[in-house]
Amino acid sequence: MKELNYEKTWEEILKTLQTKSIELWDYKIMNTDDFDFYYYCDPTHLSYNGAKVFTKIIKNRLLK
Repeated sequence: MKELNYEKTWEEILKTLQTKSIELWDYKIMNTDDFDFYYYCDPTHLSYNGAKVFTKIIKNRLLK
């Protein structure tokens, strides 16, 4: 996002969404204690194991 200069645009989108009556789950920053870096296959894509862990995180959140 920084390389293409989209960071400011994304921040504006987030601000707009926060004014709506929706719940926004922003996973831009992950807690590395629970979701370690080896779950990524490159800086922006999850590995197979990472996808399984992230799916579990989402599933648990949906079931709350």
